[in-house]
Amino acid sequence: MASMNSPQNASRKTTLFRVVVLLLLVVLIGAVSVFSFPYYVQYRSQQMLSAVGEHSREITAVEVLRIDGGAKSGAEGSYFLTYDHTKYAITARHRLTGSQAAELVDLWRNLRFIDSIHAGCHAPDKVLRFLVGSRCVFEVAVCFHCENISYEAAPFTAACISMATAQFDPKEGMGHLKGYLEKLP
Repeated sequence: MASMNSPQNASRKTTLFRVVVLLLLVVLIGAVSVFSFPYYVQYRSQQMLSAVGEHSREITAVEVLRIDGGAKSGAEGSYFLTYDHTKYAITARHRLTGSQAAELVDLWRNLRFIDSIHAGCHAPDKVLRFLVGSRCVFEVAVCFHCENISYEAAPFTAACISMATAQFDPKEGMGHLKGYLEKLP
């Protein structure tokens, strides 16, 4: 009869111990991931909102897309809105460079946001793409109807936040941005 301390039993115990430790590590990593993910998304969201300011001197162009949610494809192609997974038609595309891009960057930097207020429609009609060369440092869909913006806060995660209106922002950043974008052909 084989003894309880045979090499075969010791090998089984070692294997079982390793499997249990591995399972505990997987559970621990999963729990940390699940509970820390909202904090990560909030951190990335704030980091993305400040990306234009951090790269303001490097930004070489701003692409302004006029989009329409009523159609799936337009004269300039289509745009996939990550916030609600809908396809919009691009009806016009403007590439601003030089002083025009710098002015739009300054207008964007002067915006204030209110995280606790969210309105309903979020049917954006503009997309702003801030570019350093050909690399996009920040892309945002803007809805002046509900005064919200949406953007990719972290991989596979979209965020929506309200722009501060004149009653909350003495600089009226949103009004100036809206006026500037409406002047574009």
